[in-house]
Parts: sequence; structure tokens; C-alpha cells
Amino acid sequence: MEGEARFLLITGIQSAHWRKTLKSALIPLGALDVAEQDQALVEIEHGDYDLIFIDATAVVEFVEMVEAIRRQDHDLPIIVAAASPDWEQAREVLRAGASDYVRKSHDEQELLSVVRAVLNWPSRSDP
Repeated sequence: MEGEARFLLITGIQSAHWRKTLKSALIPLGALDVAEQDQALVEIEHGDYDLIFIDATAVVEFVEMVEAIRRQDHDLPIIVAAASPDWEQAREVLRAGASDYVRKSHDEQELLSVVRAVLNWPSRSDP
């Protein structure tokens, strides 16, 4: 499965730097597609994605986006990434159905670890 996975980042145009970091981090696992929030649900419906990222700094109604994705696909893993995560938002996002709520990291190894954990894939150091 690694190397063949499909990921979707739901974001806005102001997140170009993090988009590049995420794309680079995911190269060993698969391909990253990008959608603006107004096209995200259509993209998810027509794509065969293994995991969805939501950029909470670019998607204004990110909790509602999680809920909408859950209504469309009950099992699709969703990671919400925020520049400054807080407990109240974390509680809302996880209750809405997100798989994880994380700090928007620019560390590629940290991003890979989060993705592998959510997808329940072993890390490279596991036997």
C-alpha cells in the first residue's frame, strides 16, 4: 500500500508553503491532491482517497467540513492540522469525526509518523 496511497489536502491558496512540505513528506507513501474547500466534497466523491487532510488555518468552517465528509464517507480517515491547536477545537473536531487533530508541522518525519499512525501502518523502523 505504501507508495500507492492517495491523499487529499483541503486548503486555501494562502497555505502554499505547508502544502509543499506535506507533499514532500508524503512522497514515500503516495500522491497528494489539493482541493479548495468549495470543491472538496466533489473531489472526495470522485476520488479514491486513503486519507484527507484539512488545513484548519485555511478552511474557515473546518468542523463542518469534517461533519460533511463523515456524512459522505463514514470510514475515511481525516486529519485536521492547525497552526495553533487548542483543546476546545480538538474536542469539537474529534466529536465531529476527525481521526486526529494535530499541530501544522513543517517536520516531514513528524508528518509521516502522524499519517502512519492514523492509517495504522508500521514505521520504517518496525520489523
